[in-house]
Amino acid sequence: MPVLHPPVPLALAQSERAVPDGPGWWFEPKYDGWRGCLHVARGKLHSRSGADLSCRFPEILRAAEQQVGDLVLDGELVALQAGRLDFAALQSAPGRRATEGITIHFMAFDLLAEEDRDLRKQPYQARRELLEQALATVRAPLALTPATADRERALRWLDADFATVGIEGVVAKHADSRYLGDRREWIKVRHQERVDAVVIGVTGTVGHPDSLVLAQSDGHGHLRAVGLSLPLSRTMRANLAGRLIPVAGAERTALPGPVGGLPGQPAAMYLPVHPKVVVEVEADPNVEFGRFRHRPKVLRVRALSAVSGATLPAIHSRSVSVAVATSCHTQSAIEAAHGTSRVVVLTPTWQGGEPSRRRGDLGNHGRVEPHFCGFAT
Repeated sequence: MPVLHPPVPLALAQSERAVPDGPGWWFEPKYDGWRGCLHVARGKLHSRSGADLSCRFPEILRAAEQQVGDLVLDGELVALQAGRLDFAALQSAPGRRATEGITIHFMAFDLLAEEDRDLRKQPYQARRELLEQALATVRAPLALTPATADRERALRWLDADFATVGIEGVVAKHADSRYLGDRREWIKVRHQERVDAVVIGVTGTVGHPDSLVLAQSDGHGHLRAVGLSLPLSRTMRANLAGRLIPVAGAERTALPGPVGGLPGQPAAMYLPVHPKVVVEVEADPNVEFGRFRHRPKVLRVRALSAVSGATLPAIHSRSVSVAVATSCHTQSAIEAAHGTSRVVVLTPTWQGGEPSRRRGDLGNHGRVEPHFCGFAT
């Protein structure tokens, strides 16, 4: 009999700027997807907030019923489309995915229960060993998230190439840690890039702005709103004093929720200002619908400048794509793959043997472009 009843409170991660160092830490890639808890015997899949996702992702439930036993798995739902993980594609209806070239995968990274055993009080390393045993023979759309105790290998997941294909960063978990729902015991570190943006508006007042409405060039001489910054520090407000000039006669304007990084939330109201101030921001490289996925942090004021001084972030320009592997391999092969700096391995699967360490060389696959590899079919 299943021992856990959905929805189950899920463990959370605290955002940090550096990957932890020291003994006992294990590391996993952080995917650009939706958190999901899979109750195989009950045929249920729920989100971090407890929302029922079962009808939205029936292919995951079917595969789990066919391939694994009575497990409760924590993991990430990801959508593979056009050579990368596409966060927006997760919203595609099940009946439209095939025609849109979208496949959904469940990347399991923790085991909460097995049959009548609640494993949440077991240490992470013990749960991980049981998870690897339980998922040793799974095929797509189910997969095992890789893990490593090698910090240097984990740091490669913060490389910009990985960000372009949907790896947001690193999640760190201590080997001795229990699974604590609704507690931020894990650590997450996101890849960030520094880019320039033009200030086109403020929330609050011009004299005391709370946040900045940011824009970048669309490549045709026009500015396009790309996001709302995080709240400004006192120092940043002081640096902006006297630089922001309101547009005469302009009234407060609604900034759509998605542009503000707040999908589904009420629109933020902002006051337009003349686009003369350029700021440097720290931003998520994953742009969605032409805007930053997460609210960027303003680092400094660059100049009083013409709008031509701001450029679009240099992302989506690297030749990284997603390949599909078709056979299982061992944990040692995963670790060998991690040594290949341009290859992202998401599950213990390779076709044609272990990858070599020469850039772009995948064993007997021959010479290929760097790619994101790992979904078994």
